[in-house]
Amino acid sequence: KFRNQHFQQKELEQILIEADTDKLTGLANRRRLDEFLDALVTIFPEEKKSFSLIMADVDYFKYYNDTHGHQIGDLVLASIASILKNSIRRGDLVARYGGEEFVVILPNCSKENAILIGNKLRLAIFDENIQFQEQQPMGNLTCTFGIATYPDDAGTKELLLKKADECLYDGKASGRN
Repeated sequence: KFRNQHFQQKELEQILIEADTDKLTGLANRRRLDEFLDALVTIFPEEKKSFSLIMADVDYFKYYNDTHGHQIGDLVLASIASILKNSIRRGDLVARYGGEEFVVILPNCSKENAILIGNKLRLAIFDENIQFQEQQPMGNLTCTFGIATYPDDAGTKELLLKKADECLYDGKASGRN
């Protein structure tokens, strides 16, 4: 009986992990991202703290997928996820936002520090040796980033994501990477 309960508990724990995890990248999924942001937006005003959010989008990813196939594209997403995950602090969260977009949440992080971290992530991706990257339109596989800080840029989860997305598209419009 004890053994059965033990294995049932382990199985339940695994199901809970899988419910919050993107299968392809191993990162937090959109559901977990939303829960994390909801918690920060609830807690941080009471503590009068700020946090930053970095949105990343793989440049010309559709071109990469169309040229080399979705299986190779999946490897690219997993590589970028690994770079992001291994470049953050304990307590930060990296999530797959959708498609080729990722979000990094940095609690207790000013906009100035988030910009430094975003640039560090950008360079790490640029420097990574990714298969067929030299065939990309810019000659390398790159990402563009948008940064927003709570509460300076927005006071709600939705507006914060929108602001980061607007900044990301400003980056795309001004040349990418």
